[in-house]
Amino acid sequence: MKYGAALGAVGVVALLACAPDPTKKANGGGGTGGLAAIMEGDGGDGGTSTSAGGDTGQGGSAGSGGDASSGGGGSTDTGGVGGVAATGGSTGSGGTATGGSSATGGSSATGGVTGTGGSPATGGTGGTAPPINACDRTTWTFTPSVVCTTACKGMTAANYLPSNAIDGDVNTRYTTGMSQGSKGPENVVLAFAGPVTLSGISLYAKATTDPPNMYRVDYSVDGTTFQDFTPPITGAGMTTLIVSFPKTQMRAIRVTQTGTWPHWWSINEFTVVGCTSP
Repeated sequence: MKYGAALGAVGVVALLACAPDPTKKANGGGGTGGLAAIMEGDGGDGGTSTSAGGDTGQGGSAGSGGDASSGGGGSTDTGGVGGVAATGGSTGSGGTATGGSSATGGSSATGGVTGTGGSPATGGTGGTAPPINACDRTTWTFTPSVVCTTACKGMTAANYLPSNAIDGDVNTRYTTGMSQGSKGPENVVLAFAGPVTLSGISLYAKATTDPPNMYRVDYSVDGTTFQDFTPPITGAGMTTLIVSFPKTQMRAIRVTQTGTWPHWWSINEFTVVGCTSP
């Protein structure tokens, strides 16, 4: 019995010499709990683990409870297992974790650059108009030096208006409404919408008293300045007066009544001969 008690005392001393100081906390990631003090069977305190605040740092693992005493009969007190610090700094079980730094909010998105509106569409270019046929009577202009006014009152338009001379109707007429040559020479000008080449003209007077007594014909290349043919064209009138000349390009042709006669000068239809339009 004395020998057994002595051995038991030596064992206790040896164990106490090897046991770490229960008041000191063990080093480690988050602190490992010291071995449980083998005193009265109480388990060692679990180490308090503090994770440094960092970008969502993980809390250190809590210290494990002390090993059960092989010599003593105390119940093993398991220290709280330090929970790994939850992301965002949640406190772990058995160990306090310092919360991680708050996440910095992302930079506000810059709005996209407003698109510049497209340039207005340019309208398509119109098609080229077909060339004018200057030989078409609907493009001609007839201008007399004398327009019947007083003497033609009460007459229908078909009996005196200048436009009747080129309307294609031999039953209508243009007339001066006065005796030929009573106020000097009278003339009429037929102008074209573009250059034409002619080889002659024709004047028709339905009444035998209405042709020009005498006439002269000249032409204009620019529609303004007139010149004589070579040789000059002159003559006496008749109901159907046809005047021929060499093919000549022009913009207008003029007929002048140069005689004297007690009757009006009238033209039922003024036409051209051999007209071509470039």
